[in-house]
Amino acid sequence: MKKLLTLIALIATAFSYSHATVYFVNQNFGSDTSNGLFQNPMTSPDGPLQTINAAIALASHGDTIIVSEGEYREQLTIAKSLVLYGANSNNTPFSVNRGGETVLLPQLIELSQGPSTNNAQIWILSDSVEINGFKLNGNSDLLNSGENIYGVDVDLAYGIVQKGNIEHVVISHSIIMNYYFSHLYAWGGGTVTSGHSIANNYLFNCGTEAIYAEAEMQISIVNNIVYSTPRAINITNYNVATAQVFTIQNNLITANNYGIELHNLVAASTFSIHDNTIKSSQPLSTFIGIFLHNNE
Repeated sequence: MKKLLTLIALIATAFSYSHATVYFVNQNFGSDTSNGLFQNPMTSPDGPLQTINAAIALASHGDTIIVSEGEYREQLTIAKSLVLYGANSNNTPFSVNRGGETVLLPQLIELSQGPSTNNAQIWILSDSVEINGFKLNGNSDLLNSGENIYGVDVDLAYGIVQKGNIEHVVISHSIIMNYYFSHLYAWGGGTVTSGHSIANNYLFNCGTEAIYAEAEMQISIVNNIVYSTPRAINITNYNVATAQVFTIQNNLITANNYGIELHNLVAASTFSIHDNTIKSSQPLSTFIGIFLHNNE
């Protein structure tokens, strides 16, 4: 009986995902009273939504949200398995194919340390979330915190935060800039998870570290450009005695203090660090390219 119930659950999940819905968002001529099922305005209620949060509220697990170019002054909480495509999905930053941006900006000033829904641009709480082709900018032209990072006013502490024992979070083809602490913060829950990827992004002007990941997350960090930050990539083990597995490859890093940091990794960890270019933006006497600390 238990096996039968498990099989029914799997079939139900597969059926649900095979009938995934695509929602459209357009800040310029959408409306949150529309159904979001059409890219262009139609006879009401057919047409795009105006806000990403409205699309997230309507969407179910496995759905896709396509967001047109424009400025979206929203902070998102994603607690469903969703794919979010910006206007430049699958277009690498600096590519000749990259056009007008889908820009996310802070709604409020919140620079407190320790990630929360209030101080993160995107807060991810679900398995199987993909963010592709966006521009996240922690410097809103309508806000002024008075706190500057490399001469730029910053209004929010974190760019994208993923929290808990979740799997398969993919951040790609995005520009993330001007956050007070971290651009990408992968906060584990003490259990080994897999399928995480940070690839083909441009991360710059960060107050502490561009990418922070707790080591129980089996993560691939590949083909990113990281610039203007004290610390570029930090992988730290706080919670697990299991061997860590991760890849850091083909990244172009320019940092002030540390290029790549590895902390507290256990014996038998399997990791690959190769073909990265690591440069210092400060005198070499104060810079460490790859820093290994308290590893077994």
